[in-house]
Amino acid sequence: MYKMKANDLLPIAGWCIAIPALQAEEPVKQPNIVIILADDLGFGDLYSSEGA
Repeated sequence: MYKMKANDLLPIAGWCIAIPALQAEEPVKQPNIVIILADDLGFGDLYSSEGA
């Protein structure tokens, strides 16, 4: 009777790891979008101690 050794499992483990990696698709690239919002609101416009 043949007794399996740890070295016999290495090729099987290698294929179990390699096959899914080879079949993986390249991820879809999302566009890089940057939105810049500028306003002329200053710190003094937020609060006034004089009362409008």
